[in-house]
Amino acid sequence: MSRELTLALLVLFHSGPVSAQQPGVGDRERSDVRGGLFLRAGIGGSYLGSPQYEGLKGEPSRTAEGRGLAWEALVGGAVEPGFFLGGGLVGANAESAIRAREGAGDQSLRLAILGAFAQVHLTPRSGAYVQALLGLSTMVGPNQSVLRDSKSFQEGRATVWWGPAAGVGGGYDLALGRRFAIGPELRFIYAPMRWAENLPVDHIKALTLLVTATHR
Repeated sequence: MSRELTLALLVLFHSGPVSAQQPGVGDRERSDVRGGLFLRAGIGGSYLGSPQYEGLKGEPSRTAEGRGLAWEALVGGAVEPGFFLGGGLVGANAESAIRAREGAGDQSLRLAILGAFAQVHLTPRSGAYVQALLGLSTMVGPNQSVLRDSKSFQEGRATVWWGPAAGVGGGYDLALGRRFAIGPELRFIYAPMRWAENLPVDHIKALTLLVTATHR
């Protein structure tokens, strides 16, 4: 009797761990679902359209606009498979955006946003995703005497805009193994900003196209 009891205990002892170590199909599928730490870096190009400025004497106002470098650095985590929350920095530049009075030369604009993002994949294991961004923005531009034809502004002093910003976009992650991916990302940014309390709001708009590298 004791021998039979011993054999039964041995069978139970071995059968438990074996079943735990052999996951089913559902477990293997869950292990492939996107989740965990989220890191992304991206670089590409931007089109930035920003405030109007006064042209040469006798000419109408113009809109500052141009193309330049765009970039992003994001960090976050998975709330659930396929849904990420986090924060980071996003930037867009416009080179040679302003051509003002003779001797002023070409002037550039540099926009940076510090904010939070939410990213949702169309399905938990899909490469396609949509993303929303919300934060605070600043933009550095040419000296104020170029933007406003007035002797009261200091020559050579940079203009700095401040205000909120929002962005929407999407992209596609092409998997390189289980944790890494690369792919394109398109984003539209809108930022109502001003650089002086007594001046109207400048409606800054930017469109960026990036190549991103992601760990998730």
